[in-house]
Amino acid sequence: MSPAAKKIRRKDLRQPDEFFTVTGEALDWAERNRSAIVIGAVVVVALFLIGWGIRWYVDSREALAARDFYAASELFKREQWDAARDSFKAINENLPSTEYGRLAPLYAGYAALRGDHAEEAAGFFRAFLGSNPSTDALKQLAHLNLARALEASSDLEGARKELQAAVDIDGPARSDAAFELARAAEAGGDHDKALELYQKFLGDYPDSSERDLARSRVLALGGTPPAEPVPAAGASPLQFQVNGLGGE
Repeated sequence: MSPAAKKIRRKDLRQPDEFFTVTGEALDWAERNRSAIVIGAVVVVALFLIGWGIRWYVDSREALAARDFYAASELFKREQWDAARDSFKAINENLPSTEYGRLAPLYAGYAALRGDHAEEAAGFFRAFLGSNPSTDALKQLAHLNLARALEASSDLEGARKELQAAVDIDGPARSDAAFELARAAEAGGDHDKALELYQKFLGDYPDSSERDLARSRVLALGGTPPAEPVPAAGASPLQFQVNGLGGE
């Protein structure tokens, strides 16, 4: 036998194995605490089932809201304004906590406004704004369309306030709101303010589709429109026409 070899003694063979010792102690503990273990297992399973049930409930309501929203949108596309309004309204009333339920008042307002129910539309847009819209773009659209509903209801001052609120938000409808704010000032008889707003609109949004109309209103109000942008040197007449800067 080499010097490194270890002599195994009979006493060593009689020593209990550590794994079996720990396992035996664990089994003894489990036996003594069987009731607590069973209760704990039942609680864990119950929590899992509750969580799964909540998730299923939420998902099923979201799916239902999406289905109903699609159906209401189809009515809107077919210009069935009253039916679309009622459908969007029902989604908000029945499924208010869903994503589509929160969005529904905005579309109910669109439908009501298209159906010549301006005061009702204003109520929908206010309700949507009161629900704290999830994005600035949606908030801006709500202010802009609330202004249109108020204007249709002859509340010109209220419309101007909502248009200003829409202009103050950095979003995709900002240029539309700026033009309509100038138009509302003119409709309200404040020609100096209207001229100022039209000129500002032309300076801020020179490529807007409302540019030519804004220029005509500036001239009608006795003002001078801003100079047209100068085309880059060397640009061809075709390029001028494509950009809306050329003549014939």
